[in-house]
Amino acid sequence: MSTAASMTIHGFPNVANTCYLNSVLSALLSSVRTSTWINSIEESDSQPVSTFLGLLRDHFHGESKEGTSIHDLCRQFTRLLHKHPKFTLEVGRQNDANEFLLQLLDAVMEEHKNENVPVKAQEPARLRLAQKMEKAWQESVLYPYGDIGTMFHGQMVHQMKCGACSALSHTPEVFTVLTLSFPTRQTKVCVSDCVEYSFRNEHITDSWKCEKCSAIASSSVPATKSLRLWRLPQVLVLGFKRFSPTGHKDNAQVIMENEMEESLTRFMCSASPFANDRPEKYRFCGSVHHYGSARFGHYTSLCSIPGLSSGSDEEVRVVDDDNVSSSSEHDSKNLQKSIYMVVFERPLVY
Repeated sequence: MSTAASMTIHGFPNVANTCYLNSVLSALLSSVRTSTWINSIEESDSQPVSTFLGLLRDHFHGESKEGTSIHDLCRQFTRLLHKHPKFTLEVGRQNDANEFLLQLLDAVMEEHKNENVPVKAQEPARLRLAQKMEKAWQESVLYPYGDIGTMFHGQMVHQMKCGACSALSHTPEVFTVLTLSFPTRQTKVCVSDCVEYSFRNEHITDSWKCEKCSAIASSSVPATKSLRLWRLPQVLVLGFKRFSPTGHKDNAQVIMENEMEESLTRFMCSASPFANDRPEKYRFCGSVHHYGSARFGHYTSLCSIPGLSSGSDEEVRVVDDDNVSSSSEHDSKNLQKSIYMVVFERPLVY
């Protein structure tokens, strides 16, 4: 991708309540890794979602062919998605941006299943924790999806400690979006605060039975549940729990800060072979912002443009459907109060 092309971005028109779709595409295509991968895909009837993403990527970066109607392209893309078996979102409705991202990546990865997949190694008869995590990773990400799976997926481990016998049990989990909760009764938080709160230990007092001693967790002998990261993806998406089950929206300001990465590292499982890795730091690519309530609202995105001078306000643009403006024209407090998802990436090494 040339520097000249990356200095201009173009949003997407709203074609029937598609601001959720537009905001996710803008934030995702601000990732150099994602955009470069999409640009490498050849058009194919067997990979329609990926092919459309390539056309949308060209428009976003100002590289589309003359005569291409972006309105028609967006309408065709929307129709394709709503006919796709991986999509459950309804046409013409204000859908959830987080759910759309998950379904979009799921559809793309299915189209590229079994591409660039390494040869499967023979596994030992008895599995220790590291082997158990690796087996789960291979079965759910590496062998089905290869390179694209490892780019967008991370892995964590749920640990339960029995209060009676102190036995430990571990359950692997793969994630595409790392969802964070807000600390209670706070109106202004850092991302690291949300990481700390989301990964805090919890006492379980019911509905859990120890596999070793058969003790059932209770208020007198609680089990301890902890969540730890095992590996982080190349493209990291953070999601924030803005809405409660009752529909209440938390409007806390979210402050981005350098300590976010240190917090993630601190909550890496000590048994992980990646715990001591020091890869390139994450770069902010884009964020999705939600305004309104659980039933009605509007999505926009904030996009970082590689190639502009570092530290300048002109480096970041607000993309509201097909309207692109400088972030300096917007109230930073309102942007912080509306952050719904954030996309980061490890820099590409050439």
